[in-house]
Formats: sequence, structure tokens, C-alpha cells
Amino acid sequence: MRRFLAGVLASVALLGACGGGDDDAAETADPPRETDAPTTTTTRPERYETEIREETYVDASRPTKANGEFAGAPDRTLRVVFHVPQGDGPFPVVLFSHGWIATPEIYAPIATQIAEAGYLVVAPAYPLSNGAAPGGPIVGDVLNQPVDASFVLDQVLAASGDEASWLHGLADAEHVAAGGHSLGGFTTMGFFNSCCTDDRIDAAFAVAGNMPGYEGTPYEGIDTPILLIHGDQDELVPYARSEAIYADANPPKYFLTLLGGKHAPFATEPAGEQVQIGVAVMLDFLDGYLRGNETALTDMTEIGNVEGVSTFVEETT
Repeated sequence: MRRFLAGVLASVALLGACGGGDDDAAETADPPRETDAPTTTTTRPERYETEIREETYVDASRPTKANGEFAGAPDRTLRVVFHVPQGDGPFPVVLFSHGWIATPEIYAPIATQIAEAGYLVVAPAYPLSNGAAPGGPIVGDVLNQPVDASFVLDQVLAASGDEASWLHGLADAEHVAAGGHSLGGFTTMGFFNSCCTDDRIDAAFAVAGNMPGYEGTPYEGIDTPILLIHGDQDELVPYARSEAIYADANPPKYFLTLLGGKHAPFATEPAGEQVQIGVAVMLDFLDGYLRGNETALTDMTEIGNVEGVSTFVEETT
């Protein structure tokens, strides 16, 4: 964890160079109060027991570039950590992406809470940005990560349809969300760019995220619901990055601001008050768009607006 924090703080310049967008804060409009939600409504149980499983998937169609002493590879290997609800599937899928120099394990407390709410959490370790990357973790490979994420989703959904797989029947292909923290939020924003769209993604969340310089056009014709979470005192990824995303993305869009919040608490202080507000809003967002629970979407406003702690705005039309 200390290595993660040191690496995060040392990477300010690298991430700033990687991302596009204007550092100037974009005005955040007062939201309309109507919520445009899915038409079906289901509820989730209070809590599932969960277990952790692991798989390794190899994309033979795409190479991993050379990195320091690492000579590169003709394919891309992704170790994937699963947080699995113990019950009858299928479960909505949450594809969770880690930050730079991090690993899926660092986010286990958050992933467990999502899985306990009845979601199959799928957390890849990306080839060159995870903490154990050959040659050392680098930021620039983020431009390949949205396609990595889609590849992992391909494998998970195929395995869910395979009677010989332990994943058989567990993944609901019709209800899929993507999200992540820091560089994982950057990865998630790839689904909002013409380079990397994936029609299977029904909703997305980005914690301390940014829109990197992907080849393609951002946001055009993309109306996937998005939840942004960002600390307004983030010392690594400027808060203005999420303000810019909120200004430019198409509705429905939601923005939770953690007042005085820094960059790393979602990885380092998962039990903290602001992180738990973020998780509660995140679960309501997922319940709203993956389970059609209109009440959950309405509840986000009350949960997210805590005097002196957090603010929440939305634009749904």
C-alpha cells in the first residue's frame, strides 16, 4: 500500500500528460429533478455471501509492447479477479478497472461490497499498468485498456454460457456496467469515445477519472448513463477533469463531489465516510440502471448531499 501511494504521488506529471481536456473548471449546471430510468423494476436482497475466484485470459490478437527490460509479447495476458455472489445467477456484471501501479486486490473492500449487493465483479489486472507489470508499471498503455476490458467481457460472457465452466449461468449479458478508479476511470472513459465503444455497457462510473487522448471522437452519439465521483482537492488528477467530463457528456449523468477529498481514499481508506457515501451512491446508480430501480436513482440525491462532506448533482434529460 505504501508503494501504491508513493507511486501515485510520483505520477502527477505522467497522468497530466496522458489526459486530454481543459484544466479550467467547467460550470456544473443545476440538475432537473426528473429521472429518466429504465422501465422494469426489480429489487436486490440485503446481502450475499461472496467468494473470490481468479482466471487468466490471453488475447492472442494484440501485442504487449516492450517495456524497460521486458522485451514485449505477441499477445496480451490479463489476470482477472472475480468477486462472486453466492446464489443463483445470473448476476449483473460490473467490470472494475484498477488505477496505475495498483492491482485488483487493492480494491477488494470496494469490490466485495459491490458483490455483496448481488453483482458479479470482474476485475482485470492490465498488462503494463498494474503494480506487478513486467518492466515496471507505465501509464501510457491505458490507451490499450478499453479494448482489454472488452476482451475480458467477451471471455466472461462466453464462460457464463459454457456448462463446463464454473462461471456457467453467473453473468447477465443484458445488464453490464463498467467502472474504475484513477487510471481505471480513464480506462472506463474509453467506452465514451468512438475508438472503443462497447454496446454491451449499460452504465459506467469513473472515480477520479479523466478522458485521455484516445484516437476517436468523445461523447458523440453516446448516451450511456455515467456517474462521476471526484474529490475537489485531488492532488493527482485535477477535479476539473471530472467537471469537464460532466459538462461534455450526454445525459443521463451524475456527479458526486467529495468536499476536501483527495485522490487515493478509494484504494487506501475504503471504510472512510466519503468513500462509503461514494459506494452507496454507486450501488444506487447500478441498481437504477442495471435493475431498473427508479427509487434507487431518486435516493442518490439524498445520499450524496451531506452538508460539509459531499454534494451531488445530476442531469437526466
